[in-house]
Amino acid sequence: MLSDRLGQLIQQAWDAHSEVAQFQCLVGQSIPILYFGDADAYSSSKIKIVTVGLNPSNVEFPVKGDDTMSRFTKAAHLVETGFTGTSDDVQAHVSALNQYFQAEPYTKWFNGAYRAILNGLSASFYGDTHNTALHTDICSPAATLPTWSKLAGKLKTEDRRKIERTGLDLWQELMETLEPDVALISVKWEYVGNIEFDSPTPWERIRTVQRQNPYHVLASRRKFRSGKSCLFVFGRAAQLPFGTLSGEQRKWVGQQIAEEVFGG
Repeated sequence: MLSDRLGQLIQQAWDAHSEVAQFQCLVGQSIPILYFGDADAYSSSKIKIVTVGLNPSNVEFPVKGDDTMSRFTKAAHLVETGFTGTSDDVQAHVSALNQYFQAEPYTKWFNGAYRAILNGLSASFYGDTHNTALHTDICSPAATLPTWSKLAGKLKTEDRRKIERTGLDLWQELMETLEPDVALISVKWEYVGNIEFDSPTPWERIRTVQRQNPYHVLASRRKFRSGKSCLFVFGRAAQLPFGTLSGEQRKWVGQQIAEEVFGG
C-alpha cells in the first residue's frame, strides 16, 4: 500500500524537523508535514497530480487559541510525547496528513493558489472530483519562523543550504514514492534548478497566456527510478503560486496541461 511506503519516509521527516529545531527557527508546537492530502484517494486517481511549494506555513500551527494542532488532530499527541517510530505513531501521523483537507485546511492559501488550475485538470485536494491531488514542499517539511523567504536574514548561508539539502533529498524520495503524472511548481526558479531526476528534457514553453505581459508556462519531463515519466510544469509565482493569473486563466492552464498529459 502507498501508505506503508509513505510511512517509511515519516521518520526522515521527523529527522528534518529536528534539524530545523537545532537552528532555532522551528514553529514550536508542530509536526513535520511530509505532504498535505489524502494519499489513498490520490493513489486511486486516474491522473496523479502533486503541487509543489517551499515549506509548510506557520499558519498551519496557530499560536492563538487553545489548539495549535487543530489541523492535525490525529497526530496531536506526538507534540507532547515525541515521535518514537512505532507503527502506532507512524499510522497516527499518516492519518493526520490524509485527513488534512477534511479537517481545518488553510483554505485561503490552498484555494487561492491551486483550486482553479486543479479544476482544469478535473482534480482537487478535497476528494470531490475524479482526481485527488496532494501538496508537497521541496525545501523542508518543517514550518519555520520566520517564514522561508526571510530565513536568509536569520541563518548562515551554509546552515540554510543544509536544511534545503535535507528537505530536497526527502522530497525527491517522496516523489519517487508518489510517482505523479504531473507536478505543478510555482516557486522561485532557483529551487526548480535543484530538482534531480533521470532523463530530464529541456524546459520548454508549452503554453502562453496572452495578455499585455504574457505569462509563459514551461514544462520538462523527468523519469523516476521505476521508469515512469512525470511532466513537471512551471509558472511564475507572485504572492501565491501562479499568482498573476486570474481564476479563468488558471483553469485554462490546467486544461492545457491535461491536453499535454493525454496527448490532446
